[in-house]
Amino acid sequence: FFLGIPPPRSGHAMVYDPQRQRIVLLGGRQTVPQEDRLFNHLTDTWEYDGTIWTRIETIKSPEPRSTF
Repeated sequence: FFLGIPPPRSGHAMVYDPQRQRIVLLGGRQTVPQEDRLFNHLTDTWEYDGTIWTRIETIKSPEPRSTF
């Protein structure tokens, strides 16, 4: 795992896991610098415990996705 802050994104999915009391962030898209209309689709997964963001390594990530 990796502690830090997820990079800026849009079109991501975010849910709350009440059993583990964590917010889970998945995917989305990031604008490619210098190319205003192109996007990188992200496959990363992050958890937030109310204090610290942690990047979670998953065994199998879903395909890159966003709302578009």
